[in-house]
Amino acid sequence: MSVSLSAPGNEDWVEGNPSRPHDPDETDYKLLRENSVIKSYTTSQFTYSSIRVVYRRHPEADQRSLPLLVLVHGLGGSAAQIHSLLTRLKDTTSFLAIDLPGCGRSKFDPEAWGAYSFESLVEIVDIIASEFRQDDKIVLHGQSMGSAICAQLASRTSPNPSRIRDHVVGYIATCPPAKQLPPAASWIIKMLSCLPSWVFDVASLWDARGGPESYSVTQWLEPDAGFHIKRVQHRYNMQTRTPVWQRFIYGIAPTFENGRATAGQPGADIWAGVDVPVLLIFGEADHITPPANLDILREYIRGETDSSGQPDAGKPAFRGFVLPAPANHCLIYLPSTVDVVARHIQNFLQEEILKS
Repeated sequence: MSVSLSAPGNEDWVEGNPSRPHDPDETDYKLLRENSVIKSYTTSQFTYSSIRVVYRRHPEADQRSLPLLVLVHGLGGSAAQIHSLLTRLKDTTSFLAIDLPGCGRSKFDPEAWGAYSFESLVEIVDIIASEFRQDDKIVLHGQSMGSAICAQLASRTSPNPSRIRDHVVGYIATCPPAKQLPPAASWIIKMLSCLPSWVFDVASLWDARGGPESYSVTQWLEPDAGFHIKRVQHRYNMQTRTPVWQRFIYGIAPTFENGRATAGQPGADIWAGVDVPVLLIFGEADHITPPANLDILREYIRGETDSSGQPDAGKPAFRGFVLPAPANHCLIYLPSTVDVVARHIQNFLQEEILKS
């Protein structure tokens, strides 16, 4: 195992054993590895035998009353995907990142589908953040699906208030989803997610032909992406566990009773309860969570349809940005966008959180 010199999209790249080139343990980034603990956690329904938590407390956290930045990755992701962002934010504030169950260095245990429901993921993040926060205030940051988890944790209209809700002072989301899936689409997704895992594995193997040059990689990157970021994306793809991905998909899709969602992805009522300063960042070329979501979430959260009017002095700050193409769903680690994302987060923390 060796560490390569830094290059765009190649920060702290670790070569894995040739027989296990993408093993999450052997290829873990130095910053994450040196600040990791792997522990067992028990929630109200399940025991997770091995969850990786990355925690680094800023040396001036107490003197400057710095918040704890809690970062939650997206579907099929891991804390490794947040690494490039953390290298730029580690001198700004304390941070906590989690490999959700079955992701990255966290074990796929238990295997019960209910352990990967949206509500179960919210609960495990809530428990871990509550354990590590000490007396710190919390700023939540979610990427894609992680944004929905963070919204549920921050919301004051959630039917099940989180442990950390009263300590949340800011909400950051990159590429967040917006509209809740309708019942018919949700049912279809739940049914498809129950297909045998080998069906998805065969499709993935077909897409992955060519390794770092395959369509499974290039579909996520800029047209002129270099080889370094291609092999990073290839590794992230290879580290996704199909059975875990299936369970996440099933759990995110809302469950409806009498036309009302009772579980799964949050709807407008939950977003409306996010009453802290908000920063949303989208990519113009993102076709998964398109930039149109910015106006949808602005209306959900602040009751405003666009940014043309004057901000309401009685409401917490709301900042929204759409980074120009080729910024897409991977903007938190793409070499062309991660610096911009980090600057927006640093400015938000300095001007909206630390000023108070």
